[in-house]
Amino acid sequence: MLEQKDKLFESSLKFARYDSPDFTNFKEAVLAFQAIVTHEIKDNGSFETSLRESERKHMFALMGRIVGTFGTNDLEWFCACEAVLNCMFSLKSRNSHEYAKQFLHQIVSRLFRSRTPEEIENLQMLTQDELQTMESMPLRQDITDIHFAQLFFVIGHISIKMLAFVEQLEAALKVALSNSFKK
Repeated sequence: MLEQKDKLFESSLKFARYDSPDFTNFKEAVLAFQAIVTHEIKDNGSFETSLRESERKHMFALMGRIVGTFGTNDLEWFCACEAVLNCMFSLKSRNSHEYAKQFLHQIVSRLFRSRTPEEIENLQMLTQDELQTMESMPLRQDITDIHFAQLFFVIGHISIKMLAFVEQLEAALKVALSNSFKK
């Protein structure tokens, strides 16, 4: 199964590419991806792990599908979004916080103006000029309560994950300092 992970991931991601995505199957695809990648990564308790290029592409594809469906009335979106955020932080990538930052920027940008599908799928970071321009832009007229609920869900979940991430970094730093004094 590990040899076929890319094929498995691509076929399971198809559920999220429909006009009305099946977020339950999407969530299961995320969990399968997380389990496979976690199995491949040797957990040595440090934050030296980096995702390989194919895994990083898969992570961006997952994030892009959640951002692309931001504002949907399907409440399963919350479960799928939670699975993506959990996956992002559970892989112990040294870039998890950067991925979270990009994800949040993309969600917030959807409140102000529509982005092209290429921009959403690529999850490129916003430039400082774009951020300044975005601050002066009014909200889109079609924003509903579900948009705000999803935004606050993402902000809250990332906040909790960042607190746990910082605590893990602190613990790893204490262990490293302790080991350096023992030498």
